[in-house]
Amino acid sequence: MGVTGTPGANILAREADLIIGIGTRYSDFTTASKTAFQNPSVQFININVAEFDAAKHGGLQLVSDAKVALEELAAVVTGHQVSSDYEDRIAQFRTQWEKEVERLFHLHNGPLVSQSEVIGIVNSVCAPNDVVVCAAGSLPGDLHKLWRTRDPKSYHLEYGYSCMGYEIAGGLGVKMAAPDREVFVMVGDGSYLMMAQEIHTCLQEHCKLNIIVLDNHGFGSIGGLSQACGSNGFGTHYRYRDGGQLSGDFVPVDFAANASSMGASAVRARTVDEIRHALIRSRAAKQTTVTVIEVDESARVPGYESWWDVPVAEVSETKAVRDVRHDYEVKVKRERRRLIAGQYWQTHTQDQECVIVILGGTVVVEWGEGAHEIGRRKDVFSGYPSAVYLPCNMPFEIAASTNCEFADGRVPSAARLKPRLITPGDCREEIRGGGNATRQIVDIIRPDFPADKLMVCEVYTPSGNWSSYPPHKHDVHNPPGEVDLDEIYYYRVSHPHGYAFQRLYDAAHTRDETLTAVDGDLVLIKDGYHPVVAAHGYDVYYLNVLAGSARSMAASDDPRYAHLRRTGLERDPRVPLVHPELSLASS
Repeated sequence: MGVTGTPGANILAREADLIIGIGTRYSDFTTASKTAFQNPSVQFININVAEFDAAKHGGLQLVSDAKVALEELAAVVTGHQVSSDYEDRIAQFRTQWEKEVERLFHLHNGPLVSQSEVIGIVNSVCAPNDVVVCAAGSLPGDLHKLWRTRDPKSYHLEYGYSCMGYEIAGGLGVKMAAPDREVFVMVGDGSYLMMAQEIHTCLQEHCKLNIIVLDNHGFGSIGGLSQACGSNGFGTHYRYRDGGQLSGDFVPVDFAANASSMGASAVRARTVDEIRHALIRSRAAKQTTVTVIEVDESARVPGYESWWDVPVAEVSETKAVRDVRHDYEVKVKRERRRLIAGQYWQTHTQDQECVIVILGGTVVVEWGEGAHEIGRRKDVFSGYPSAVYLPCNMPFEIAASTNCEFADGRVPSAARLKPRLITPGDCREEIRGGGNATRQIVDIIRPDFPADKLMVCEVYTPSGNWSSYPPHKHDVHNPPGEVDLDEIYYYRVSHPHGYAFQRLYDAAHTRDETLTAVDGDLVLIKDGYHPVVAAHGYDVYYLNVLAGSARSMAASDDPRYAHLRRTGLERDPRVPLVHPELSLASS
């Protein structure tokens, strides 16, 4: 699961209410940069010999040998079984993934083969007890998704810090440890150039390896990341410098000749059939062989239902970078910070004003004026919020008194204002609309609050009801009727299967799209109309953070629907959904 995971695994992780982590460090890849687990009620049981890792994500810490812990857990859950619907869903995801692997193994890409096709050929040529070795670049992620392992000791990959140059030396070590197994080393051209000389050691020690060099004329993984960040793969291709730029022809590197010079048997293979026959001959050979394959850098294995936090330049003259930065700023807000009792988080507002909204749990906030304990609700559907407003240039610390979760909303500001606590009693409730457009608004930072730009509220929409309705917009500075505001909607839903629809369209009728928002989604709205409807059976919450040209919520309705504001329908009796009397946050 995670960045290198399958769609089914990532969807199930996103919805899960219990995660059992066995020996995991919950690294950036595994957790999709802390965006993988979006169920608001998710809990973690962490089995680990390292206390540091067992404590992550606010989990129940089982500092233990994995085998011993699992044996004891198995005895506790004897007789428990998930529902047949859940089993069927897992089976469906597995079937869908097998079809996707087959598709990637048989892309019929041309004129050059794809990396996924090479992986498929190697996998088919290998016997069940053969070992594949890899370490760096895009290959480990693709192998993680696609490789079909048939023996517990047949898959040897370095997933620590992408150690370029490890592959051939690591393959030599594997062969020395298991001389009766055929070892297939898969290595990209960039990593090969870093420590190819261990081919000579293989011959010296009579340790035969099957080495497959995938040549994409540069650093394919870093190049892909560079392109994803809008930078067009700068400096990641082996090209001649031309007019001050690395934009000339590819610098030719004869990998086959290089390997031959050290005594290996080396061949080049281009087509699927050539590659298959070369690898069959390589496996039957008595000495180290190197098969060089030129691959299509652009034919990549996609990511599935996941995201990786690769920061993008905040300031750039390049439009592509600015566009990607906009997308990054939206997605990074899905990262969730969970603190368990006793943990703390230190940070700084820098050149921004900030609001910390406690979504669930109790924390102590300290910014140099003494400690302040805030937060009593269990989750966003349990009561009114507690929050703290912090101006620019303010260092602060949040320490968890109980397991907790909070939102951190910011906007650029240079105003020298005072920090302020916001208690549930400071919040103001408003019931808007009528009939099935009734919703509850809990104001946290109103326009009359002594902040620079931030305005914040929580909105509760009952099952089947509409919100932000009639459709309105605030993208023109024309007070008092309308002001120009950007805003975010951060969604939480009363059940992990629940969802809302949000329609986004502009006054000029040049854009009209409808989004499906699930628990944990964040939607950035810079202009246009943006009504929301909660799916039947699921109450919907969103944290609304706004800032713009004035401290005002003034908006203009879509003229076609403005008359609906005056229907005079009675309020939905289900509203309000939450009350000031808070349920205590469980520890």
